Amino acid sequence: MSKKELVVVVSHSQDASLTLEHVCEICSVSPDFVRELVDYVIVQPTGTSPQTWRFELSDLRRIRSAKRLQRDLGINIAGIAVLIEQLDEIKRLRQHLAILEKHFFRF
Repeated sequence: MSKKELVVVVSHSQDASLTLEHVCEICSVSPDFVRELVDYVIVQPTGTSPQTWRFELSDLRRIRSAKRLQRDLGINIAGIAVLIEQLDEIKRLRQHLAILEKHFFRF
């Protein structure tokens, strides 16, 4: 059984933002799923409507994580929002701890 993956390559000279259609294709999700993620501020595209939304490459990771949490653990969108927020906080705290450790252990 082979796993289908889409690789996105962006050069620095290209606009790295993606449309709703592109995001749905890349992440294999429906536009309704992405709209729910936007409603719960899991991803924050620029633009004022789904037709003008533009997503950053970093949003792809969050969308894929949300999809996995829903599919594998059956977590609803509200739960996904809380969990992803907590995971982001853990990441920030680990980065802060690494900076502190580097500062204190250099002497």
